Amino acid sequence: MKYLLVKVVNIHLNGSIYDVIIIGAGMGGLGAGIYLQTKNSNLKTVILEQHTQPGGYVTGFKRKGFYFDGGAEGIMGMDDSGSLRLALGELGFEHKFLREDPLEHYYYEDKEFSLYTTREALLKEIEIQYPDQKEGFERFLKRCKSIIQEQQNGKPVPEQNKPYIEFIKEFVTSEDIIDAFNLFCLWFGATPSETPAIHIAHIIIGVLEEGVFYPKGGMQAFSDHLADFYVQKGGKIVYKSMVRKIIMNKGRTVGVKLLDGITFEGKFIISNADVKKTILQYVGKQYFPEEYWQSIDELRQSVTGIMLFLGVDVDLSKYPSHFQIGCDLNVVEKVNNNEFTLDKLAIRIPSNIDPSLKSQKGDSLLAFIFQPYNWENYWRAGPNLVRGDEYNSYKEELTDKLITKIESVIPRLREHIIVKELATPLTFERYVQVTDGAWFGPFSFQELPSFKTPIDNLFLVGSSIKGSGVPSALRSGLEVGKYLLEKHLS
Repeated sequence: MKYLLVKVVNIHLNGSIYDVIIIGAGMGGLGAGIYLQTKNSNLKTVILEQHTQPGGYVTGFKRKGFYFDGGAEGIMGMDDSGSLRLALGELGFEHKFLREDPLEHYYYEDKEFSLYTTREALLKEIEIQYPDQKEGFERFLKRCKSIIQEQQNGKPVPEQNKPYIEFIKEFVTSEDIIDAFNLFCLWFGATPSETPAIHIAHIIIGVLEEGVFYPKGGMQAFSDHLADFYVQKGGKIVYKSMVRKIIMNKGRTVGVKLLDGITFEGKFIISNADVKKTILQYVGKQYFPEEYWQSIDELRQSVTGIMLFLGVDVDLSKYPSHFQIGCDLNVVEKVNNNEFTLDKLAIRIPSNIDPSLKSQKGDSLLAFIFQPYNWENYWRAGPNLVRGDEYNSYKEELTDKLITKIESVIPRLREHIIVKELATPLTFERYVQVTDGAWFGPFSFQELPSFKTPIDNLFLVGSSIKGSGVPSALRSGLEVGKYLLEKHLS
């Protein structure tokens, strides 16, 4: 395919002048590139990607025949009438998606609970497992729906500034149910007390009315398809292109310089890179008003954590595709207080959603949990965060603890392990080049920067401006692409 030919190209076209240079082939960068090239195929755009494949956190990899997703695990807005799917469809992009249902299964101390993505199935599950909670939960869902309607009609919403935890406790008393629906706070790496009730109301109704979806072939297949589509529309992706500086001249960006010294000239630059690195490192604070660069410097980063990737020579199809072990409403609060915790572990088995991802040898499994970025002196890394024997030994110790936790649900799992890798926050910081290895970029519930910067031809896309989640990042790219075409490239 054309994409495969372009994907392996590592040459740099010094001297070429592009209409738009996009830094990073994550969701925001790909979204911007796709919109620009689809709407105007005569444009010259290039995406500079530091890795050998697109996606950023929407990524995947293989080890010894086992496939693993490396970050994102589900996407909203991808049902047949979903807003994001329709927006991509209008540009001619289509990808097959599989509905995740139940969205999550919980193994609590004395029972199990499935969080279904249809109202009827969810209410039936609550009636079976927590019969005394059904009436209150129905009122909770009704109120979530009316909040959205009131907001759309411009009416005042009493829950506008109410925390999620206070909101749900007005209707539900079961800690298990409160913990299960805390999932939607965890999607943003937020505590139940700092997540706005009105925001969670939108998420819950969206999940029940539209569902959550997994791309056929895995997250990497989705990113590859987006990149392929962009290239087919005339765009260019140059891989192994680590940005060093955004070149400035007379208060405007004029190009990008890579670590290897190669430069690209461009009339406009869109950065899907970490916002702190973009403003403070790639450009430099001297080019911005003090109030602006300080606001970027002071942005709070979202949480990070550890992920364990296991390939096993056993069939795991009898287990849920997504499940969690343990109940802990305070997991994010503990991390924010620099505490290590294993009280609540999330597990993913991708082949139980998409059987085509099953290895001939068995199944792949991913386990993850939020953890502090600088726990144990940066995970016992050496000076300058050089990872040596002590760091690797600590990873082995943590791996054993995580496997023991998983074995409370999947007995004797360690006897079947073929592939075993652990990623720490330092791994994510290195791979995605995001400050503090943050899984969601800047913390979503704070004032995030606009896509427009004080430099009139430099723009931002991704979680840095829209908050966490694949839909937010993709939409940010589409919106910036549209803005550029309407205001500057028409």
